[in-house]
Parts: sequence; C-alpha cells; structure tokens
Amino acid sequence: MDIKNCVEFNVSKGDRVYTFHVPAGAPFGEIYDAAFEVLTQCVQFAQEAAQKAAPKELPNSQEQGN
Repeated sequence: MDIKNCVEFNVSKGDRVYTFHVPAGAPFGEIYDAAFEVLTQCVQFAQEAAQKAAPKELPNSQEQGN
C-alpha cells in the first residue's frame, strides 16, 4: 500500500467538479507549467473537434451553381 500526500484544487461549475491534483511540496513554477500544459492540450482538443465538425467545402463548380 502506498500513502501519498497531495493537494487538490477543486472548482465547481454547475453540477461538475474539476480537479487539479498536485503532489505535496511541488514547486509553484512546476505547478504553473503543468497547469499551462493541461490548458494547452484542452485548447488543442477543442480546435481538432471544431475542425472535424466544420462543414466540408464544396468544389468551385458546385459553389457557383453550375
């Protein structure tokens, strides 16, 4: 069995709770870097989802009604 100390930051938004789990004693700069990396990955996921959901472009002949 492992016993570990940690700090959890919880933010409630409606019915959901978002948690950022941090090892006890972690340096603030490293925590900041890790949080930034998580946010960057979330933005990338959102951009990829938006690209997949975007309507496909029509060829030029169909756009002009020919």
